[in-house]
Amino acid sequence: DRAEAKALQKKWAQQRAKDKAEARAEAKAKARAEAKAKAKAEADRRRKEAEDRKKEAEDRKKEAEDRQKEAEDRKKEAEARQKEAEARQKEADRRLAENEQLISSLGKNVRGMGVSIGEITEAITVSRKIIEVVNEFEGIDVNGFLTNLEKTYLLDPYGGLEGKNRRQFEIDGLAVGKTEAVVIEAKTKLNKGDVDGFIKGLDRFKEAFDEYANRDIYACVAFVRSNDKTLAYAEKRGLFVIRATPPDVELLNSKGFKPIKFV
Repeated sequence: DRAEAKALQKKWAQQRAKDKAEARAEAKAKARAEAKAKAKAEADRRRKEAEDRKKEAEDRKKEAEDRQKEAEDRKKEAEARQKEAEARQKEADRRLAENEQLISSLGKNVRGMGVSIGEITEAITVSRKIIEVVNEFEGIDVNGFLTNLEKTYLLDPYGGLEGKNRRQFEIDGLAVGKTEAVVIEAKTKLNKGDVDGFIKGLDRFKEAFDEYANRDIYACVAFVRSNDKTLAYAEKRGLFVIRATPPDVELLNSKGFKPIKFV
């Protein structure tokens, strides 16, 4: 009996030792798995952080490239506008030079007609200054100036050519550009009736002067004398208001004035 008991105890001891060994092995395996999983998670986290940093760097680089491109585009636009402005100025100078040369060549003839070179030169000077004044407004770009224009037009296109259907349209001055034109009414003394009559006549402008049908039309009153009430009324109706006392030209519109397109 003692031998059997001793054998049984030995067996139990071996089993406990085996169980402990298996438990230790299982614990080690679990610890290794957990360490491996933790290491993998840390590696994944670091890899994601690296990818995020790389993406942020790429985004910053793209933003910098976009800003650089925008800056280059703005520079190109500015250079193009400068080039256009220089070309317009060159063209305006050329036309004015031609006008002045023409005036000079006609000097002898006009003296005999009672018109002085000084008066004509003053008119050219005023036209140049009016162009400079209206070009200060956004959306307006004119470089040519015509005076004393007349055209005949029909009240009814289908009404025949009889005299009652024909009307005469006269313009004191016209500042012209590629896409805009400014019709100018000149008065020694400007009053409210002159303003109303001028604006009413503009309704027929493109019918008479169809060569300007594709342009935006603005309007201007140029005068020597008037009163504050009339000037305020003219501005309210959307007109450029200019006092012209050759060789000086003075724009009297208030700050923030925006001219109206009439036709």
